[in-house]
Amino acid sequence: MKVSPDRLDPECLLVTLRHSPGWWARLFGAREIVVTYKGHTESWYVPPSFRPAPTDIVKFLNRIADSHEFAHLRPQKRY
Repeated sequence: MKVSPDRLDPECLLVTLRHSPGWWARLFGAREIVVTYKGHTESWYVPPSFRPAPTDIVKFLNRIADSHEFAHLRPQKRY
């Protein structure tokens, strides 16, 4: 997993995840897939195709984006 701010859009995060297939899928030759997601809050997509991220992955990405570990990557709120 790799989390970094997007250099073109300061409000977006880039999250790279490695999806590992289960044992049964590996038995039939499935390989790991590395996917980069871009977005914030409920708007996550896969660049450059701009297809939306799956719903279960969006929940996980939101937890990553809201965690204290990556608070320094979020834009500061202006009052």
